[in-house]
Order: sequence, then C-alpha cells, then structure tokens
Amino acid sequence: SFVSRLLTRLGLTRSSRVLWQEKLDRLDRQGVFVSGLAGRADLPSQPVISCADIVHLHWVAGFLNWETFFGEVKKPLVWTLHDMQPFKGIFHYTVDRDRAGPNAQQLNEHVRIRKVHLLRSLRPEHLTVVTPSRWLNRLSLQSEVLGRFRHQVIPYGLDTRIFRAWPAEVARRI
Repeated sequence: SFVSRLLTRLGLTRSSRVLWQEKLDRLDRQGVFVSGLAGRADLPSQPVISCADIVHLHWVAGFLNWETFFGEVKKPLVWTLHDMQPFKGIFHYTVDRDRAGPNAQQLNEHVRIRKVHLLRSLRPEHLTVVTPSRWLNRLSLQSEVLGRFRHQVIPYGLDTRIFRAWPAEVARRI
C-alpha cells in the first residue's frame, strides 16, 4: 500500500525484502549468492499479470514474493528454470549449499519446506516447468517442491557447431 511504501522509504519500517536480505547477510554462507522467499507482494495486481492469459516466469529470485504470488495468481503458469533455486531453499546450486555453514543450511531446509507448502495449493496442471537441460529437468522432477508438476525440456538455442565445449587448458589459454 501507499502508506507502507512511504513508511519504508522514510526508514520507519522495513519491507519483507529488506528483512530477508538482512537475514541472508547474517548467514555463514561463504560469500555464496542466495535468495529468500521475499519479493514484490504487488505482482499479482500488476496489469502485466492480471491481464495475461498465461504467466511465464524465468529467473525470479528476489523479485517474486512466494508468500503472496502462488496463492493469488490463478492463471496458468510456465516456469523456465535457469538454476536449482526454485526447487531448493535459498541456494542456487547444491555445491553452494554443501560449502555453507550450518545456519545457512538450516535456513535453506526451512525455506525448501516452506516452498513445498506454498505450492501445495496449486493443481498439477496449473504449472508447467521448463528446463534447458535433461540434467536440470531430472533434478526438478526428483524434487519435493516441483516434482509433481508437468516438466518439459527446451534446450537453449545455441549452434553447437560454433558454441562447443573446449578443453579447460585451451579455454584458459585463450
């Protein structure tokens, strides 16, 4: 609301995004980038969402408010994943979680369980998960957070004759 935005700008109160960021900043996460559940609570009321037939999500960390979005948006959803964060907790990759400290890992598990709970009200046909690789698709399907939804692999449109893997030592030299 206008009043809450005004109070936040005057420094008299802090938004949920600021509170989440402060919480994440206090974690023993070894400099790893993390994202919480907070974001813009007003997204469901934005015309780009309210007038849409389908809502296509991409990288929404720090932007989408999990607590409000999935309960309020009743449109069909397509979510193209670019990392593991949507079906993990606060971490974007398993390796990041594994090198973080116990407080960060504990919050990660709490957020992951919260995501399961927040998506529980969605019917399986309400959300389609798209991944650019079979690897990410498999991990998402195995997850408790997104595993019950439809999944589709749509690879990135790169010409592999031009963009291909190089031996690490050659790439480093170049």
